[in-house]
Amino acid sequence: MTTNLNANTVVYGSPFFIRMYVTNSSAATGSNGLPAPFCADVNELTCPTGTVVLADNSAPVDQGTFHLNSAGYTRDLNPSVAMFAGGTHQLSASYTGDGSYLGSKATDTLTVTPAPMPLDLSSAINPYVGISYLIQVQGFPNVLGGVAPTGTISIYDGTTLISGPTTISGFAGLPNTYPGFGAQMPTTFTSSGDHSVAAKYSGDASYAPATSQPQIIRPLHSTR
Repeated sequence: MTTNLNANTVVYGSPFFIRMYVTNSSAATGSNGLPAPFCADVNELTCPTGTVVLADNSAPVDQGTFHLNSAGYTRDLNPSVAMFAGGTHQLSASYTGDGSYLGSKATDTLTVTPAPMPLDLSSAINPYVGISYLIQVQGFPNVLGGVAPTGTISIYDGTTLISGPTTISGFAGLPNTYPGFGAQMPTTFTSSGDHSVAAKYSGDASYAPATSQPQIIRPLHSTR
């Protein structure tokens, strides 16, 4: 039995699928990932039948049990983004056997790398010098149904840290919605003039570190 991914490394949330083939001992994996010879090309009547149990670190993947088709293979076409979050996944596929073939097991490794994290910073253009106010930061990764982001947000004036790091409280996406987070960052400027301000996200296993576009803020002295 063999498992085959159309890639061994994928960006979190990008499409991929998992193929599982059951073959006899004479088959080998070809350059295209298919076993050679492919049983359906030899004699479809003698192809294995039955089911394959797919697991990730021993936990069932999606429906868990997949039925072989008449050509002796099966696929998980839409692996769950909730299960395949960022990190390394040890996959196993266990064939239950049938009247002609004994059960067998194959393993493979999938590495899921962090997805980009778009950041948006929103601030008053002319806050008062010496008076704390809130800078709003939002992040919405383009991963439908994705896991909740974790990590921290910091605000920088050029290269100087002026607020944070603050731990974010992210929310997961639903099947047809995106995950994300919002943060309110208390900030105080001690001088007037132009300040180039940007937000930085620390990143986590599923979402990459990110920096927002800088925004020019011009604090004013109060006339009171």
